[in-house]
Amino acid sequence: MKTTTAQDLLLELEEPISRISCGINALRLMTSGLELEEDPYADGLYALWSYLQAAEEALHAALSTALEALFGWLYLQGKTQRLNELFAIMME
Repeated sequence: MKTTTAQDLLLELEEPISRISCGINALRLMTSGLELEEDPYADGLYALWSYLQAAEEALHAALSTALEALFGWLYLQGKTQRLNELFAIMME
């Protein structure tokens, strides 16, 4: 049985975060369409999109910091092989 590590969990977040980003982008497109039609709900949808966009940016910043910390920790521990493996996965 394989033990899931924090490193593996971070890598598994890529797809769900991508789906969240796509959903937020779709919400922005819907907002734009409602604005063009001068729909009364456009402002509410825009407020929701703005909130989610800010939350997404904060999530990306937190994940970037976590990844930097992980890379730093691996380097300081001398685990350069694992560091190189993770870097290769990111570059795919």
